[in-house]
Amino acid sequence: GVVFILATTDAHKIPSTILSRCQRHDFRKLGQGEIEERLREIARDERATVADGAMKAIARAAEGSLRDAQSLLDQVIAYSGTEVSENDVGAVLGLVEGEVLAQAAQAIIERDSGKALGLVESLSVRGYDLQRFCQEMLAHLRDLMVTKAIKDPAPLLQASRVPPDTIRSQAQAFTLADLETIFQVLSRAEFEMR
Repeated sequence: GVVFILATTDAHKIPSTILSRCQRHDFRKLGQGEIEERLREIARDERATVADGAMKAIARAAEGSLRDAQSLLDQVIAYSGTEVSENDVGAVLGLVEGEVLAQAAQAIIERDSGKALGLVESLSVRGYDLQRFCQEMLAHLRDLMVTKAIKDPAPLLQASRVPPDTIRSQAQAFTLADLETIFQVLSRAEFEMR
C-alpha cells in the first residue's frame, strides 16, 4: 500500500529500471490564454472589472504559474479596488511604460547611444528594476520580429503596451538580421544581470 512519488526536473537522469516501473506525468507551464481565462473567472467572482491589457500583463508576468497570477491579481485589486486598469498593473508590478520601450527602440534605430543611456539612467534613478526592463525590451523586440516576419502579427503580439502603429513603423526600420542581433545581445545582458 505504499506509493512513492518522484518529482524531478531532470527526468532523463532516472534509471530505466526505475522508470519502467513508474507512471510518468509531465507538468508544463500554463499558456497565457489559460491563465487569462482563469483570472477572468476569479475577477468575476470578486466583482472586479479588469481591463484586457491589465489581464494580459498579469498573465505574462506570471510566466506560466497560475498561483503567481492569482497572487498578482490579488495585489492589483488590493491596490486599485474593483476597477483595474493597465496602469494599475504597471504600478504594482513595476513595469516600464510602453512609451519608454518605444523610445528605447527608437534610440536603437537612430543609433543614438546617448538617448538610450539616458533612458536607462532615468529608469534606474526612478527605482525601476533594470532586469525587468531588459525582459520587457526583449518582449518588444520579439514583437518587432514577429511583425517583420508575418503579414498579420496581431494575434501573436505580447508587449501590448506599445501601440500597434509604433510597432509596425519600428519593425520597418529594422532588418530581421539586425533585430536578431540586438535580441541576442540584450538576452545575454539580461542573463548576466541575474
